[in-house]
Amino acid sequence: MNNNATLPYEDYLLHSQDEEIIWIKNKAFIVRPATENDIKRIGKGYFTMSSPEPNAPSR
Repeated sequence: MNNNATLPYEDYLLHSQDEEIIWIKNKAFIVRPATENDIKRIGKGYFTMSSPEPNAPSR
């Protein structure tokens, strides 16, 4: 497994303050920085692309 894998356009998205459109297999997705309210509204918690810390508490 490649531990150096990154999300395509990760650096660009991390620095973006606007909504962006990403096309995956002819489907459009709107990507933008989420607020705390967005995360609560969606109700699914959050997702991280980095590996968990060895002593991090589970969520």
